[in-house]
Amino acid sequence: EDVLDKAASRKVKGVMGRIGRIMYKNGRKYVFAQHPAAVLRHPAQVEHFQRSLVRVLDKWKPFVVESVPFEKAVPEILASEEVSYDGEWGHDRRITVHGLSWNGGRMACAFPRSDRGDELVRNVLQSKRAVGHNSLGYESDKWNLEHQGFGTVQWFDTLLGLHATHNHLAGADEKDPGPSSHGMFSLRSAVLLYGTYGGEQPDVDWKRYETDIFATCREDAAMALRVSIPMRQRITAQGLQPTCDLSHEIAPIFALMKERGVRMDTDALGLITNERKERVGRLVSEFGLTEVRGKKKLRTVPIWRSPVVLDRFEAQFGIRLANNQKATWAKAARETKGEAQVFAQTILELKKGANDAHWIGKVEEDEGEISYSKLDDEGFIHPEYRIYGSPDRPIAGGPNIQNFPRVKDDPRNVKLRSAVVSPREDMALVACDFIALETVTQAYEASDSKRVADALEGRLTHEGTAEAINAAFGLTLTRQQGKTFNHAF
Repeated sequence: EDVLDKAASRKVKGVMGRIGRIMYKNGRKYVFAQHPAAVLRHPAQVEHFQRSLVRVLDKWKPFVVESVPFEKAVPEILASEEVSYDGEWGHDRRITVHGLSWNGGRMACAFPRSDRGDELVRNVLQSKRAVGHNSLGYESDKWNLEHQGFGTVQWFDTLLGLHATHNHLAGADEKDPGPSSHGMFSLRSAVLLYGTYGGEQPDVDWKRYETDIFATCREDAAMALRVSIPMRQRITAQGLQPTCDLSHEIAPIFALMKERGVRMDTDALGLITNERKERVGRLVSEFGLTEVRGKKKLRTVPIWRSPVVLDRFEAQFGIRLANNQKATWAKAARETKGEAQVFAQTILELKKGANDAHWIGKVEEDEGEISYSKLDDEGFIHPEYRIYGSPDRPIAGGPNIQNFPRVKDDPRNVKLRSAVVSPREDMALVACDFIALETVTQAYEASDSKRVADALEGRLTHEGTAEAINAAFGLTLTRQQGKTFNHAF
């Protein structure tokens, strides 16, 4: 499956895309589940793991979604109090298939774009409560619908609901941020957690994008509606409604932030690029970190990014390093002497700031003009912001701008953060750093009013916690480790 998916440029299912799948071999029944060690590292997956195991029990009837023809579906949809929506679209982001479900997910209809179909969707979404999965983020159903002339009123997003009840399990399949991955397997996780009730259990392998896009769209809408019922009951019972409401307010704001983007100072980026180019050229030449390649046309290429540099180091100093990672070279620089140490320090120096392409894209020069593949024509990059994906904070991706190196940690003479400028010349940037934000919010959520007061009044700090533990137990914890203890307590 993975080989075929890669060949077709589809997202590989991995573990999250197969959990709960039932398989038969040699007269025995198996279910695909996570390795227990992975569950121990990810508490939000404990219930997810349990639910995957109980799927092997033959105690539920299959939950079947009835496919209703369009003409018959119209009056039923219009008479329903609540519906769910799912849309399918191509690379041009234009919606091509609409999917609607009602009656708790038991009935569903998927149909191609048409004037009548668009009118139905428009009427439904402007007059009823709508349920969807990943319906509120950037390039979500709501975003796409509104950009194509469909007004929408009130949504319940089951992806955000899953985040409220199961934390960053909602983003566990989002290692490669982008419109192709959002919610692709997290709806499957929601079905595992919430889909089995009333003596019925849905299939978890309903997606058939390659063979039946209409069936996939129909089932996506139905599954979102089915899981939304017990999910909302749990949100209410566990007092999570304020958290869920807040995420529903934030998601559209994050979508607008992605659309607007972050403007970069191309002059500053030019200085960074030229500085790095000069430094790399000097070090590569000084230490001979090149080799000649090619058959008909010979060319000299640098080897410091390639595993070939490990061969060169072993040939010169008799030491074989495990890999070409920065941490490995840092260890070699600490543990070797003489020329071997100088060699390792040189590779480390070359690796400093080597991820510029990750932040701003591939650099191209044409007649003295420098361009960057991740910048648009106005000099903006467009990071994506998601509420889910991390235990205690929203995350960014494509590029992950929140991981731009801090000024004090940035080895460049011109710091990468200095290239971030206001969206317009008549605007100013205001930066806020909320000290111990996660500690305060976690203490607040735990109803630990004393800890909140201690943090706000300066009696509780990450440094102070590390120092207190060091004094009591004779340890040498760092501020970062003190931070871990503060979060845990």
